Amino acid sequence: MQVVRGAVQDTCWMKLHSKDQLYEHFSQYYTADLLEDITEKTWQFVQTPTDLYTRAEVTSFSSVTMHQNGAVVTAAVELLDLDTGSTEQGRGVFCLKLTATGWRIIRMEFIWHTMV
Repeated sequence: MQVVRGAVQDTCWMKLHSKDQLYEHFSQYYTADLLEDITEKTWQFVQTPTDLYTRAEVTSFSSVTMHQNGAVVTAAVELLDLDTGSTEQGRGVFCLKLTATGWRIIRMEFIWHTMV
């Protein structure tokens, strides 16, 4: 699903300069409490001088279960360390809700397996 791929791979948030901008940007992927939580944690992250040396990518979708106004999507996710070239692979489970503006993630969980 496009919203899951976008939420995992998007790095445009790194160029935003206010909490309101982050909230608006993330609202294309998330809703409810998760939107609030992601915005707050990201705002704290961007306030601290740091560099981000990883790139996240959805490599495949292994299952999509649809129900009335929701879905559960399981995806293979890979983190690439841009300095060392090492990767970390795992699985993301995304719970989505159909809103008036489209599908949005309401909950997500990652399970990581370190790879070299």
